[in-house]
Amino acid sequence: MSELHEEDPAQLIRSLAASLRFARWTGADVVDRAWARPMQIETPPAPQPQQPRPEPVRPPLPQVARVTAPLPSSVVQDPVVALERLRARVAGCERCPHSACRTQIVFGQGNPHAKVMIVGDAPGPLEDAAGQPFQGEAGALLDKMLGAIGLARSDVWLTTIALCRPPEAGVVATAAIAACSPYLRTQMEAIRPQAVLLMGEAAAQFLLKQSKPLADLRGQWTRVLDRPTLATWSPEALLANPAKKREAWADLQVLQKALQGP
Repeated sequence: MSELHEEDPAQLIRSLAASLRFARWTGADVVDRAWARPMQIETPPAPQPQQPRPEPVRPPLPQVARVTAPLPSSVVQDPVVALERLRARVAGCERCPHSACRTQIVFGQGNPHAKVMIVGDAPGPLEDAAGQPFQGEAGALLDKMLGAIGLARSDVWLTTIALCRPPEAGVVATAAIAACSPYLRTQMEAIRPQAVLLMGEAAAQFLLKQSKPLADLRGQWTRVLDRPTLATWSPEALLANPAKKREAWADLQVLQKALQGP
């Protein structure tokens, strides 16, 4: 037994080597190589297309009503109220030399909501006596001129650049015009007419800030306080020179067309 034991290691090695050579030759695999086999990889299922997530249902927004309430009185003032306040304020005015010559203030007259505001030069003796602009024969001619384009005195607002009669008929002092200009501005801002008609050279030159004669200023639209403004001859000038009525009639037709719109 001892001899056999001593030979066993070498013999075992030789036997093992012979077995391996035989196994390689025959193609047999005496070693468990399960670890070296290809792994079976499970293919994951194709991703399913995601369905769009439904939008959350939102309650409809509340409808906001439009503001239709009138603006505060500090922004838009009733022209009737504004004009009456102005009348009371100027009743005792003594800001210019003309105040010593007047019988009374000649304040504006007509429709506070008028589309047309007519501004004359200065009141005369008849206007001073009545306390209203455009009186006498000149006033009657103005009524005819307005009637020719479908207007009446009650449709317009009549005023003058000076509220007191000058000491000399037809001669308006620059100081009087300057003193009354805030009053005229207040009237225009209160009424906000669709158009302003300047009747007379003094009114046209002052409000248009021009020194040209009225013959060069009439018949042309311009703007005064952002109001479309047209100048023409005064009724007094037409009475003194009837030949100018043709030009005045042409100016009135321009005004009429503007009021009628496109």
